[in-house]
Amino acid sequence: MPYINIKITDENVTKEQKLKLIQGATQLLVDVLDKNPATIVVVIDEVSTDNWGIGGECVTALRKQKFGPPMEGYSYRCSRCNFEVVMNEAIIDFEIGIAEFEGRYFEKFMPVLACPGFNQETLEYVPD
Repeated sequence: MPYINIKITDENVTKEQKLKLIQGATQLLVDVLDKNPATIVVVIDEVSTDNWGIGGECVTALRKQKFGPPMEGYSYRCSRCNFEVVMNEAIIDFEIGIAEFEGRYFEKFMPVLACPGFNQETLEYVPD
């Protein structure tokens, strides 16, 4: 008899949502392992956020924290059409990561990005 134990934080999960979890987990074992659904046991444990930790902190405390300062923006301008846009740092960090992986990264590197008007890499960083 297969046994599935689902642990979730106790945060107003409805009976309908729990039923969907039970049905979905049961169907997964039927589809993947060809088990008889009548023999599958699913137990859902709801754990207080005070009793659930991530990275050395309890979830209750983590949920109260603000997740850092707002992202910084970087000005970019197309060298062909003068289209200007402010890119957030997540996009810049991603592009820098790709450049590092591909061996194109150098100190003070700022990636060239695609301009929506030209669909080419013509957006260049504009220093303040």
